Amino acid sequence: DYYINYAGGTGNDVVLSRICGDVCAPTINYPANITLSTQTQVNNFKNGSGCKYTKITGNLILDGNGNAATGGDAAGTDPITDLCNLQELVEVTGSVTIRDFSVAGNPTTLADLASLMTIGNALTIGATAANDGNSQFSDITLGGLASVEGAITIRYNSAAATISLPALSSSSVASVTIQNNDAATSITCGNGFTVDGT
Repeated sequence: DYYINYAGGTGNDVVLSRICGDVCAPTINYPANITLSTQTQVNNFKNGSGCKYTKITGNLILDGNGNAATGGDAAGTDPITDLCNLQELVEVTGSVTIRDFSVAGNPTTLADLASLMTIGNALTIGATAANDGNSQFSDITLGGLASVEGAITIRYNSAAATISLPALSSSSVASVTIQNNDAATSITCGNGFTVDGT
């Protein structure tokens, strides 16, 4: 994917800047916690050779509204609109939090996280309070996610009609709570789950 980087001036001085990194091998590890809350940060989330990361050794926070604060924070000027640099991410050793995808232009699905298979701690999509929820998601599907070594909480995703974790194994998950997702008509988890609330 590319975006137009136009700095003004005269003549044909429009530059196409690349958003997405390259697919490289083998494992490309990001060795620390990371919070991505602006599109610029997501665009820059690749290694020095321009490769997409396949593993994060730490926690991942995706805060979609361009402002990493919580609790009813105002949207920033550079909200997340494209998560393509996470397309090769397979493992996060810590927790994953996805919140505040609540402004126009945010992704409406988690399709760019389809490769994610393993989370070493908790998974939170939404929040414990409505003002950190994800009102832009219409579909919350993590089709490749097979293992979460902590609690799963999916709350306050007001427009999400589909919530699906079809590959998930219940053997490692501490608990699953799916609540306050008012538009949800289809909720799917892997075998062996008891879901607390809808």
